[in-house]
Amino acid sequence: MWIVRWRDKLSGKLKYVWLSDSASIKQEREAEKFDQALKLQAKLNKVRAHIARDLNSPHAKKRMIATACYLIDALVLRVGDEKESDEADTVGATTLRPEHITLHPDGKVEFQFLGKDSVEWHRKISLPDPVRRNLEELIRNARPSGNHQDDEFNPTRDLPQLFPNVSSRSVNNYLGKIMPNLTAKVFRTHHATEAVRESLKKSGVVAADPEYLKWATATEANMEAAILCNHSKQATGNWEKSQARFEERLKKAEAQIEKYQSKIQELEKALAALLAEAEEKIEAAQTPARREKAEIRYQKKIERAHKQIAANHERLERAKHRRGKIAAQMKAAGQKRTWNLGTSLKSYIDPRVYYRWGQKVDYDVLEEYYPKKLRSKFAWVREKD
Repeated sequence: MWIVRWRDKLSGKLKYVWLSDSASIKQEREAEKFDQALKLQAKLNKVRAHIARDLNSPHAKKRMIATACYLIDALVLRVGDEKESDEADTVGATTLRPEHITLHPDGKVEFQFLGKDSVEWHRKISLPDPVRRNLEELIRNARPSGNHQDDEFNPTRDLPQLFPNVSSRSVNNYLGKIMPNLTAKVFRTHHATEAVRESLKKSGVVAADPEYLKWATATEANMEAAILCNHSKQATGNWEKSQARFEERLKKAEAQIEKYQSKIQELEKALAALLAEAEEKIEAAQTPARREKAEIRYQKKIERAHKQIAANHERLERAKHRRGKIAAQMKAAGQKRTWNLGTSLKSYIDPRVYYRWGQKVDYDVLEEYYPKKLRSKFAWVREKD
């Protein structure tokens, strides 16, 4: 949310001064955004039924918009035209061109194009007959879009479009008539949030589980949302070095585990011998006074042996915890090489889903999983929940 904007004289681009994430009005807007996704969840069947009905509308424009909305919902696509004219040739639902779609004889439809930030979007799926039929018609009738007719710098202005004259405004106006304030972006927020909710639910994590397992579960849920929204990224070239460091740390943790396991076995064997010796000495005592003295002496030795065993069991558990934490970090680091988890965490996942799950499993997700900047952005969660 900006408070001042101006057009830069050199670049010609708009520049903005943005409100702080901690500003009360911005916090309220964040909460409203996720509340809107909750409203969509409650009315999703109604919204989808309306779109499905309009896929067969006798009016071509309505069929066209309904088809775009179906793709936005079913494929979790961005609407497509909300970008600067000098950006790369990135594509969304309303800016698809015939070259981005292949209709296969087996009924499958293949989509391949560059999405936001030039990230490849490639998927082959089955679609309902009305959607496939509409796509066939749209491919046949593809023509340049009227939305960019005055933009001489737009590189795709003269290329045939599947949805000419359908803009984000057209889509959002259509959706807003089905449900107040519904926009294309709300679908992505809804789908990302539900992906996290389902992942957390299936994890089976409970309050007694270690912290690293809860962190790994939160990461895995975040990963599900990133994959669903196609938030992929180029892998960095230094993974081999990072992997080697993780493996070295795992080796050390394994060595510590073996060390404490051996020590415990040694101490338990010594304790068994001590118990046998104590029994023998106490029985051999010739007077009650000597027997009492022997009992006291061996009782102290036995207590000391039990304490040593307990201390090594604690060390063993800490070593196992370290190993589990390192393994979880290594797995997450490997996945994060090609998936950007930050975008969905910042913009699409309702933080209340994480927060409520954390309360159930005794884990402060906002403090332990969210970066410091996002903790400020989502400070409203603790206050409102």
